[in-house]
Amino acid sequence: MVGGRLLIEGMDILRAVDVYTGRVLWEAPLPGVGDFYNNTSHEPGANATGTNFISVSDGIYVAYGKACVRLDPVTGMVASEFEMVGQAAAGGSPTWGYINVAGDYLVGTTDGLVVDESESVSGKSSKPLQLWDVQGRKLKWQPRGHTGQIYKIAFSADSRLIATASADRTAIVWDASTGRARATLRGHKNDVRGVAF
Repeated sequence: MVGGRLLIEGMDILRAVDVYTGRVLWEAPLPGVGDFYNNTSHEPGANATGTNFISVSDGIYVAYGKACVRLDPVTGMVASEFEMVGQAAAGGSPTWGYINVAGDYLVGTTDGLVVDESESVSGKSSKPLQLWDVQGRKLKWQPRGHTGQIYKIAFSADSRLIATASADRTAIVWDASTGRARATLRGHKNDVRGVAF
C-alpha cells in the first residue's frame, strides 16, 4: 500500500484500489507478471522467493521478465525501466529475481530466488546482486563475494548498509554507496537463510 492505494496483483495485471472507498483507481496490464510465482515450491515461513513488486512513494517497482518497470503510483503507467546487466546462468539475458527499494537504491538479483535444495547444496547457483541508482537509472555496483545462492537481502534503516544471506554459509554486510564488503560473517553450519538490521 502506498498513498492510500492498495495494490493487488491478478492474472496478468496489477491494479490500485482506493483503500477508503474500494474504487479501482487504475489497472496496469502486465501479461505474465505472476508466472514465476505460480508454484508451491517454497518453505513455509521462509519466503526466499521474495516479491515481484515493491511500492514506495515515487513508484511501484515490478520485476517483469527482463526488466524492472517503475509504474507511476497515480496513473499506473510505466514511468521508467531498468534492465539487468550481465548474462543469466543458463545463458541469454538475465531476468529480475528478488527486488527491494530503499532510499535512492533499487536492489535486485538476477534470475529468481527459488529455494532449490539441489542448487543450494552444490553451490552452483550464485544469483549476482545488482544495486541501481533509482534517479539516474544506472547500475551503481555489482559486488562479488558469495559463492552460493543469495536467499535474503536487507537494508539498514539509513540505507547505508546492505546485508545478504547465502547458501554459501555466510552473511555479508556491504557499503551501499561503494559496494565494498564491510564484513563477512562466517562459521555458520548451514545455509544462512535470513538477515535483518
